Amino acid sequence: MKMASLCSTDDKIRNEAIERGKAAVDTAKKLGAPMVVIWPGQDGYDYPFQVNYLAIWDRFIKAVKEIAAYEPKMKVALEYKLFDPAVIF
Repeated sequence: MKMASLCSTDDKIRNEAIERGKAAVDTAKKLGAPMVVIWPGQDGYDYPFQVNYLAIWDRFIKAVKEIAAYEPKMKVALEYKLFDPAVIF
C-alpha cells in the first residue's frame, strides 16, 4: 500500500491493513499453518526523518497487537529485512 499500511496516519488505510492481517490469520488457521508473518517493509516513507518515528511505531505496535489478539492461539511473527529484495536499485 502506498503511504504506509499498519502505521498509516489514514485510519481507513490502517484499518484495511489490520483487516487484511486478520484475514491472513483466518487463512493460516484454515490451512493449519503455525503462524502469520508480518513484514513492515518500507512502510510509508523513503527518507530518514521524513516521519515522526514515535507516532508511526506506536500505530504499528497497536495494529500488530490487534492482529495478534484476534486469534490468541495463532503466533504472529515480524520478519526483519533491511530493504525490499524485490526492488532493484
